[in-house]
Formats: sequence, structure tokens, C-alpha cells
Amino acid sequence: MTATRTRTLAIATSVLATAAAPPVLAATDTWQPSLPTSDDIRKMIASPMSAQLVTALIGAAAVALWLLLITTLLTHAYTTLARRARWRVAIRLPL
Repeated sequence: MTATRTRTLAIATSVLATAAAPPVLAATDTWQPSLPTSDDIRKMIASPMSAQLVTALIGAAAVALWLLLITTLLTHAYTTLARRARWRVAIRLPL
């Protein structure tokens, strides 16, 4: 295998593995996100360092980091594929 093909396969595997995590978790009922009610939010504000607030912040940070990771991987994959495709359309306008 050539180095470019190996790199392309590595990028594709990374993107697929990262993008497949939420659908697999949702399909297997492992991941069931729940939104807090207004009463829960009031309780979190009233006692700022409760375990529920810390858990919510850790979950929000995990989701934000996952979104950053998937955005970075997709951007890198797009850049790599666009560089390799090198589609250049010659537009000729009448003078």
C-alpha cells in the first residue's frame, strides 16, 4: 500500500468511527439524553456546586469536545480530498 492510500484510509476510518458513535449509542438505548426541567435548573442555580450541576457541566463539556473533534476530522478529510481531486473548471467569458 502506498503512503497516500494508507493516510486516506486512516482518515476515513477516523471519520467513520467518530461519526458512528452517537447513532450506535442511540440505537442500543445506551445513550438517552434528558433535558432538565425548569425546577431542576432552579435547584442547580440555588446550590451552585451540587453533584447534578457538575455532572451536567461534564456532559456539556464532553459533547462540546466531541463536536470539536468531529468538525476537525471532517474539515481535514474535506481538505485532503479536495486537494487530491484538484478539479479546476476553466471558465471562459466572452471579451
